[in-house]
Amino acid sequence: MKNQRIITTFSLIFVIGTIFSVVLIFDSVKAVEVPIEGNIWSENIGWVSPNYNDSRFGPPSVDYSVLFDDENRNLAGYMWSDRVGWLCFGQSCVDAGLGSTPAIGGGSIPAVVRESGLIDSWAGWVTLGNDGWTDLLGDQILTGDFSNKVACRNCQGDSCGFCFENDDNNGSGYIYENCSGCSDLSCSLCQNKFQHGVGLDQIKNNLVGWAWNANNLGGSGFGWLHFDEDVEPKPYLQTVDGNVYSRIGINGESAPQGHYNATFMLQSGGSISKFYSEYEYTQNPDWKIENYDQLNLPDAENNYTSSISKIDFPGLYAGQYGEVSIIQNQAGLPSSTPLSGKVYYHQGDLSLYSSQYFRSGSGAVDGSGTVIVNGDLTVESNSFYLDTGLASWKNLPSVGFIVKGDLYISSNVTELSGNFYVEGTVYTGSSANQLVVNGIMVAKDFEFQRSYLQNKEPAEKIIYDKRIFMNIPPGFDDIAKGLPKWQF
Repeated sequence: MKNQRIITTFSLIFVIGTIFSVVLIFDSVKAVEVPIEGNIWSENIGWVSPNYNDSRFGPPSVDYSVLFDDENRNLAGYMWSDRVGWLCFGQSCVDAGLGSTPAIGGGSIPAVVRESGLIDSWAGWVTLGNDGWTDLLGDQILTGDFSNKVACRNCQGDSCGFCFENDDNNGSGYIYENCSGCSDLSCSLCQNKFQHGVGLDQIKNNLVGWAWNANNLGGSGFGWLHFDEDVEPKPYLQTVDGNVYSRIGINGESAPQGHYNATFMLQSGGSISKFYSEYEYTQNPDWKIENYDQLNLPDAENNYTSSISKIDFPGLYAGQYGEVSIIQNQAGLPSSTPLSGKVYYHQGDLSLYSSQYFRSGSGAVDGSGTVIVNGDLTVESNSFYLDTGLASWKNLPSVGFIVKGDLYISSNVTELSGNFYVEGTVYTGSSANQLVVNGIMVAKDFEFQRSYLQNKEPAEKIIYDKRIFMNIPPGFDDIAKGLPKWQF
C-alpha cells in the first residue's frame, strides 16, 4: 500500500485553519509549585505548549503554565494551543467556568497525582465548554495480562510507579500502576490496569501518556492528546499564497506549531480536519468553510464543461489558441528556447525523463505554452522556470499541463514547475525528499506520499506563483476564470 497521507476528491491546491480566543485571569501560585515541561501533540490540533517558556510558540498576552504542587500532589494551571486555545487542569477548570465533569456523580475533581504518578482526574478544553473535558485516566480493567510491561516511569530499586503495554512513542496502549520486578525501565508484574492514562514523570517533570477528549468517549471533540518528552510531527502538506478547495473533504496531517498547511481560504463540500490556514488562524475564522457547494471538474462525462470552468478541446486541437505541435516524446518540448505560445499534443502516456526548462520569450515571442497528454504523465526529473530579460508579461514563461490520465511524480523529483490539470490522480512518489511545486494543481484525487520532515518543513510544498494569471497558457483562459476567487 502506498504511503498515502491525504486524499481529497477534487482538490484545487492553492489554502486553510481555525481560531479560538479565550481571555483568562490567572491567580498567583505558591513557590513550591513546579512548572510542567515536555511535548504535547494531537493529530487533530497540532502542538500544545506546556508553559510560556516554550520557544516554539508565540506567547499569548499572559504567562501560563501547568504547575505541580508537590505538597498537595495536584496539578493546576493552563497549557496553550495556538489553534484551539486553553487546556485547563484541576481547579483552574473551575476558575475557567467549566461545569461538572463527566465523572459519575458530577462535581469538580482536582487533578490529583497518585503516589505512582498517574493523574486521577480530567483536564478541559475551555473553548469547548463542558464538551471539552479530557479524560486523563481511563476506565480500570480487571482482566488480561499484567506481566512484562515496558516504558516504565518513577522507578526506584526494583519497583516503578507506572508502565505501558508497549514502548511505541515512548509508551502506548494500556497503562499499568504499581509495578514490581523492574529493571531497565521494564517490569515483570503490575497491579492496576487502565484503558489509557497520563502520568507525571517526576524525574523529568513532564507528563507522559495519552488523554482522550470526545465528550466522555462518545461525541464530538479533539480526540487523542499525546504527552511525551519527545514527540515528532508527521510529514505534512503545505500550500503557499493560495487557496484549497475539495469537493468531498480534507483530512490531512497538521503542520507543526508555528507553521501552517495553507495561507488563505479553505473550502470543502464536506468536512475539514487536521489542516490549517494561516489567515483563518491569524485573521478570521471565515477563511475556512465546510459543507460548501460541491463543484465538479470538467471531464469527459460532462463534455468538459462544468459550473467551474470548461476545456475547449476542439478549439485547442484546431489551433484556435495557438499553433499545435504533435510531439512523440519529451524531445518535442522546447527546453533551450521558449514555448512560443504553442499547444503541444502527445497521444498516449508521456514521460519527462530529463530536466526540463521553460524559458522567457523576448520581443513578441510568447513564453507560455500548453502540453496536452492523452494518457498518463510521468515526471522523472526536475523542471524549472528561467526568467530573463522580460520586456512584457507575455514573455513570462508559464506552462499548463492537461493530463487526461494520472500524474506520477518520481521519488527523485524535488522541484516541479507548471500548472497541472489532471483528470485522474496525482501521485507525489514515495520518497524522503521534499517536493516543491511552483504553480497550481487541480485533480480528482491526490496521494501525498513524501516522508520528508526536517526543520519542521513540509514534505510537499505547493507555491502558487500566479503565472497562470500573469501569462495564461493557451486554452487555460476558462480554467483560470473558473478558479474560485475570494475577496474580503
